[in-house]
Amino acid sequence: MQSKLFEIDQDGWTPTVYTKIRDAVERSLRDATERPVAVFDFDQTCIFGDIGELFSHYLVDEVAYHFDLDEFWALIDPRDGRDRIRTLVDAVRKLAPAERATSPLYREYLAEMGAVYTRKYRREGPSPCYEWAVRLHVGMTPAEIYRLSLAAMKRELRTPIGVEIRQSPRGDQVSISRGIRVHQEMRKLIPALERAGFDVWIVSATNRWTVEVFAEYSFGVPPERVLGNQIYRQSGVDEPLQLCQSAEDRLSSTTCLPVLYRQGKVDIIRQEIGRRPALAFGDTTTDFEMLADASELAVLIDRGEPELQREAKARGWAMQPQELLTHSDILPFQQSEPSGERP
Repeated sequence: MQSKLFEIDQDGWTPTVYTKIRDAVERSLRDATERPVAVFDFDQTCIFGDIGELFSHYLVDEVAYHFDLDEFWALIDPRDGRDRIRTLVDAVRKLAPAERATSPLYREYLAEMGAVYTRKYRREGPSPCYEWAVRLHVGMTPAEIYRLSLAAMKRELRTPIGVEIRQSPRGDQVSISRGIRVHQEMRKLIPALERAGFDVWIVSATNRWTVEVFAEYSFGVPPERVLGNQIYRQSGVDEPLQLCQSAEDRLSSTTCLPVLYRQGKVDIIRQEIGRRPALAFGDTTTDFEMLADASELAVLIDRGEPELQREAKARGWAMQPQELLTHSDILPFQQSEPSGERP
């Protein structure tokens, strides 16, 4: 396959990782009969921070979940304080937005809603929680998620990097890592790979629609190249499950499989892309199987997980310290906002 010249600046890449990426790209393109594939995790890989987690907190902060639906409340376990939270939501929704900041009820609502995930995670572990988190979007439309995701993204790009602590009356401490930034090295690498002849995909455990907005807005990755957790649209009792056909379709609470967690990421790549990735980029154990499946090079964005560091060294992966990557707050790839018209 004839390729175009691949060039990226070294910027914050270590010399070793920079060289390994260049060599792997060259090998991938040299004898390829079709465009090779590169896959990227999103949170903490393409960006610093976790837009999936922060989008959930944004929906809580703005009282934007569809709290009026019984289907939503069916997803909250009574052990996690459902009755009290429902009472708090009813009270908070009666407050004017300007009144919320000084309201003890609003502060309790924020802490209790935030603690639900913590309690569930403690009981059930990560995979069920990832699936459950996307189901909480029941009743919303993709267009609604696009709009709210863009607002959350803009807010967190302007927010200083730091940790916010919320204390619930039940004694749970909710720790929120505030602020997101674009990794400039990724913002340059992704289009460089496309120009050289790669097909670049984002594969994320965050809901598909939020990642679509951010990936298009800041990296130029089109929505059809984003794979994320999603739920089916609402349908009749006797109708088959269907994906959204329109940005105005209402979402159900039924998850599409596979859940994009560990092996689920490999499964969705095989299902939707149909080719083994030449390059894979990720930052944590949830990306392990996807990284291990790369045929030419796995790049670990190293955030200091000892077990993952040991595995990366043993497998010959490239290890890029995250703290060396360059942050950017605004500077979107596109100067115009995403249309939000896709399902």
